[in-house]
Amino acid sequence: MRDYRKRCVVDPSILPSVPPGAMNVMFERLLTDPQFEAFKPTALSSSPYVIQLDAFLSEEESTALIAQGQEKGFIRSEDAGAMREDGSMTPIQSLHRTSHTAWCDNKLCLADELIQKVMLRAEDMTMVPQNNSEFVQVICSNQQQSAAIRTT
Repeated sequence: MRDYRKRCVVDPSILPSVPPGAMNVMFERLLTDPQFEAFKPTALSSSPYVIQLDAFLSEEESTALIAQGQEKGFIRSEDAGAMREDGSMTPIQSLHRTSHTAWCDNKLCLADELIQKVMLRAEDMTMVPQNNSEFVQVICSNQQQSAAIRTT
């Protein structure tokens, strides 16, 4: 099962969530559509696009995400190591990746109204359905520092 084409068979009848050419449309929409002005988008690069959103989360949403991360417990972030026979990757700790992570992948976190609001916002902004995205990830780059939140 090391061949991802056998492990992750693509159904040709299902349209891709992000069709060819749609990425630039999504980024340009974030930068020009008035509905996103409140999030203070800035293009750090346009080739490839890198967008910074200075006001993506409210203080209340940030607090909820950090509290859920603390409730679940932060664990040392890991890299992917060698591929196992079943196609999954062995986790490894590396010297260059020293952050700690908590995934919002349990019922308590996923049911939180503020976190649901953030997830719906990310879905709207990226035009990618939640079922095509990873779980929200709360990252603490240093246990003495504040946590950062990554939504896709």
